[in-house]
Amino acid sequence: MKKSVLIPFFVVTGWYSATTLAQNIELDLEPGLWQHSFKVSSQSGRLEQMMQEVQQQLAALPEAQRQMMLDMLKAQGMSFDGMTGSVEVCMTAEDLKQGKLPEQEGCKQQLTQQDKNRFSFTFQCSSEPPSSGSGEMLIIDRKTYQGSASFSSDFEGQQEQMQMSQQGRWLRSNCS
Repeated sequence: MKKSVLIPFFVVTGWYSATTLAQNIELDLEPGLWQHSFKVSSQSGRLEQMMQEVQQQLAALPEAQRQMMLDMLKAQGMSFDGMTGSVEVCMTAEDLKQGKLPEQEGCKQQLTQQDKNRFSFTFQCSSEPPSSGSGEMLIIDRKTYQGSASFSSDFEGQQEQMQMSQQGRWLRSNCS
């Protein structure tokens, strides 16, 4: 599979794991293993077309090879069906107290508290491909949140505007 085929997925999953730069913000969420689910769309439709091609390529693989690829994603706590996916992430009590999300190299995120349960954020990743954007997150309760973001990224040599909706749900206290 071509590297460029996987890039949009890793841009999206990287959004969940940017370093948070926040002062005096405590995220009132349950510590432990979380599942972050997302759906992505692009302004031009090129991302959707490419992901449809990826699905066709996966479907054309021999069953054993397709299963091996899906198992590799699952072993990393990820699943992805084209435009929707999920990633499992451990969020510690200490990180939540400091308003931090798990880190990914090359990404920075600024989190601003709007009210008790609503946050806005901006992020910038210098990784390949570079991406930047902004969004909102609403904490529904200690085990559930939802959010949305708009971001731009270099996609096959051209700047692409994308939108993402997301939901998070707590799975368990043990991250192992």
